[in-house]
Amino acid sequence: MLGVQISKAEMLKCVARRVEIRSSHKAYVDTLLPGHAREIFNVIGPGVTESPSDPNLAPALAGIDGFRLGYIKSKPGTRGALHSHDTTEVFIPMSGKWIIVWGDGEESQLELNIGDVIAVPPGVFRCFKNVSDDEAWMIGILSGVPGRIIWPETVKNEVRRLGPQVGIGLTEEGDLVHLAH
Repeated sequence: MLGVQISKAEMLKCVARRVEIRSSHKAYVDTLLPGHAREIFNVIGPGVTESPSDPNLAPALAGIDGFRLGYIKSKPGTRGALHSHDTTEVFIPMSGKWIIVWGDGEESQLELNIGDVIAVPPGVFRCFKNVSDDEAWMIGILSGVPGRIIWPETVKNEVRRLGPQVGIGLTEEGDLVHLAH
């Protein structure tokens, strides 16, 4: 049996060059909270986002059923806010050193180095932090349908306290939203 034959021109449609992949600092509303700034690159398929109309979040490559891949670029000491998804989320550091934190009260953590892999199960509250001295990159992979971000009460309380000052609000469903200026 022969494999599927594909031309170089067709294969090039399956390539995303890092220098051409667009990014956004606005993929998640929590990036407006102090210490949570980061840059998101949707490489394969659309990832979970709270800014779906941001053209810089358009994926470089069309989605593959059940598979989404993106890059996270973060300055030293910054982190994502604690959150969960209805899908497994895989993290693989490409540079630097990262800490993955999990649990309702952030009670557990472990360090990941370049090339280490962690697959966080659905429903587990998790976040990540760049503990390097330099800007660092990490791959994030989602299985299944991206769905939405679920925020714990600690993050919602921080938004209630700081949100109006930084332009964030909460919906009745508990989603974080950008406030109109």
